[in-house]
Amino acid sequence: MTITPIGFIIIPLSLVIFLVWPRLLVPWAIVASVFEAASVINFGSGVTSIGIAPFYFVVMLIGLRFAPQYLSGRLGFAHDDPLLNLFRLLTLFTCWGVVSVFVLPFLFENVVVNTPHGGMDTVPLPLHWSLSNAAQGGYLVLDWIFILYATWHARDHRDVEADVRAFRSAGLIVVAVGLYQLVAHTTGLPFPKEFFNSNESWKQLIDQRMAGTWRLSATFTEPSAAGSFFATWSAYFLFTFEDRTVARRFDWLLLCSGIAMLLLTTSSTGYFVTGVMLSMFVMQQVLRLIVQGRMNPRVLMICVVIGVGGIAAIALLPNFNRLLQQVLFQKSVSISARQRTATQWQALVLTGQSFGLGVGLGSNRPSGMLFYILSDLGVPGLLLFVGCLYMTFSMVSASIHKRLRCGTARGYLKGSAWAFGVTLFAMVVSGAEVTSPRIWVTWALISGILNHAAASSRQQAITRAPSACVEGPFGMVETARFG
Repeated sequence: MTITPIGFIIIPLSLVIFLVWPRLLVPWAIVASVFEAASVINFGSGVTSIGIAPFYFVVMLIGLRFAPQYLSGRLGFAHDDPLLNLFRLLTLFTCWGVVSVFVLPFLFENVVVNTPHGGMDTVPLPLHWSLSNAAQGGYLVLDWIFILYATWHARDHRDVEADVRAFRSAGLIVVAVGLYQLVAHTTGLPFPKEFFNSNESWKQLIDQRMAGTWRLSATFTEPSAAGSFFATWSAYFLFTFEDRTVARRFDWLLLCSGIAMLLLTTSSTGYFVTGVMLSMFVMQQVLRLIVQGRMNPRVLMICVVIGVGGIAAIALLPNFNRLLQQVLFQKSVSISARQRTATQWQALVLTGQSFGLGVGLGSNRPSGMLFYILSDLGVPGLLLFVGCLYMTFSMVSASIHKRLRCGTARGYLKGSAWAFGVTLFAMVVSGAEVTSPRIWVTWALISGILNHAAASSRQQAITRAPSACVEGPFGMVETARFG
């Protein structure tokens, strides 16, 4: 067991927050989630190594508060709360994932899989149960704990604001690290990869070049993951900037920096996902212009901000035309694309060989989250996961189209829902693990805001106030457990 350099900072700081300011645990976990390439503690070495990411260390501390509150019945939701059905289905998905870890690898032993530690460019090997399976099962349980606790924790308006500020701050950290990495590449200054890329269980791709351009990975394991994050972060500001109730003074600068950093990652996934996102944004504005006969003036400012961010990034890219050819137009015939396609085909083969049950969470790592779920958790896991997503977006749609008691809930909900959707799209295109913190952090933002909006409505019904936004405890309601 080895404590890493970042661990000497994260561990004591997390313990202080746990003991002194437990209310800040969820925002702190959101901030810690961006250090995906780091670990606070490494166990073992080589292909058998397991690293505890900062996010999961903080969630372990959250679990110490979650367990007694859940067992005592204090952590629950109203019987008529739609979130209750979502969490029951999410609990089934988590249970199936844990069962798959300890049953399916033994049931389908020796089938050929793409091992998680090996990467997509290695030769597939026979399946044998390993600590990677146990680790992925543990991560899924911690993700489940995080989203439930974060949702319950966000009843208060102050906590919703704290979570949103943490999400904004987390992106600023990634921007700062990415900018320094760019400076380090161009000037020869040292980049502290021992600090930001200390997780020995991941393949770290931090020194890649494309078309004569250094690719930025920032706090992530590879430029593709960084590009996906900046697409998510930019989506949040893109769809909240036009809402005056939630837009902040310097959000234009954050959106501008997010777009610029996205281009500097030279990530095919980031470029493609952002292109689709911007196309949908334009279609939404055109439809609004046709139906309402007017357009929000802030949309014009958004266009200017995106243009400035894009121009600033292009100015730092020595050969943008050649880069664009390699990133987008020649990507389909690249070695990387062929390797990813091969892993997807292997995932479909594994699904058939396992009779649709999958080979167990953490056993196979193809390109694309849907192929990951299908090959590891099978058809049952895929149906449960899709069911959870359907419930989530159904509640978002219903909440956005009705009058909410909290003035900022609609704006936050819209931005978080788009950020979550972009995250899912990016993971489907080139992601893998369903346990990725990026998924669960944006999902928790949505469910937390939905819970706060519902709690505000219940408080309004109790107090008969014309506008009621929960600022603190307002009384007990009868609750039901979700598992």
